[in-house]
Amino acid sequence: MKMRLLIVFTVLSVILLRPLPVFAASPFDNFGNPFTILFNAIYEAIQELNTRIDGLINNPVSGPAGATGIQGDSGQSGPTGPTGAIGMTGPIGASGLVGEIGPQGWTGVAGTTGGTGPIGATGAQGLLGAGNVAFITEYGILTNDGTVWRWSGSDWLEDNKDVPIPVSNIVQFSGHFFLDVNGDVWRQGGDTWINTGHPSFGTPTPTPTSFPTPTPTPSLVILLDDEFNNSVLDTNTWEFFSTNGGTYSFDNDSIVVPGGSSMFYIRTKNNPFPVTGQFTAEFGIQYTGVDESGVGVALGFEQQNGYDQSNIPVSYWQDHNGLVVSRFGLTVANMSGVNTNYHIGKIVYDGDKYQVFLDSVLKYTSPSSLTAKSLWFGNPFCCRTNWTGFKLDYIKVTQP
Repeated sequence: MKMRLLIVFTVLSVILLRPLPVFAASPFDNFGNPFTILFNAIYEAIQELNTRIDGLINNPVSGPAGATGIQGDSGQSGPTGPTGAIGMTGPIGASGLVGEIGPQGWTGVAGTTGGTGPIGATGAQGLLGAGNVAFITEYGILTNDGTVWRWSGSDWLEDNKDVPIPVSNIVQFSGHFFLDVNGDVWRQGGDTWINTGHPSFGTPTPTPTSFPTPTPTPSLVILLDDEFNNSVLDTNTWEFFSTNGGTYSFDNDSIVVPGGSSMFYIRTKNNPFPVTGQFTAEFGIQYTGVDESGVGVALGFEQQNGYDQSNIPVSYWQDHNGLVVSRFGLTVANMSGVNTNYHIGKIVYDGDKYQVFLDSVLKYTSPSSLTAKSLWFGNPFCCRTNWTGFKLDYIKVTQP
């Protein structure tokens, strides 16, 4: 549009500014018409204009720069650039203060059984056969290398009480005692053998008509004996305390502690043990269901009143961790894994220490300890819902 205006303006300028030609004669003499002269002038101006336009097209001349135009609208945003590199890690902050130790939580639920572990190292050499046995008694076996073995009910186990003298110097072995060639009597004292020497028996004078009368073996004194073959609890012997609900029952000459969501304990009404000296508490027991919270048969320094671990020198116990010996509420010996077989449990006090037997196999010997004054079974702890259950065939307390 601007170019067209420029061309028109230029044409008009040429026509108006171009001087008319001067003729010698009157303009009317040239062709006889003044308009013809005008048209001739216009034609010549157009020709000159074309010449100038051709020059501008073929040889353009730049004009002065025009003024800056109005800024146009902003264009669309370009695409998002690539993500920049990750910045450097900041310095580590100062450590916070260590919090106080919280209270001990409840025992967690037993986890699932793990996979079979790798094969263990080769064990000690076992018995070599009958040719290696020096003595055998109802309490165990003594082999020619001096090792004492006990029957566990399913296998022979080394008792870790090897005799201190050559077996060839032993003339008699009873399990807990042996007699050597010098006439000395050795007795088992914990994990060692003690030489008690030998008394001077004297030499009896033989007579043809009389023989020495053997001294009769003293019988055991029975201090408590309950076979649980009645349908009611003997309240002259026992006291019942329901600390967590529930109650007992009787089944096939056994008293049943069912476990499950409730628990209680039953204790002796009076002290069933001698004031001093030895005694044995024996019981037939079978666990009927094993859960997280344990139960069992326990002795107490004093009469058990509610849950008091410090009052329990020894107990025969089972929960989901297995059959154990417990002392002051802590496991001190593992007797087996979870076990629902019938067993004879025995707690023997020798006047100084407690020994716990499972089916006549020694499982634990305590440190020196005071004598007990009470016996109870069940659990006096309150407020759980996952109790182990068992039944007792009998309980007997005797004194030698």
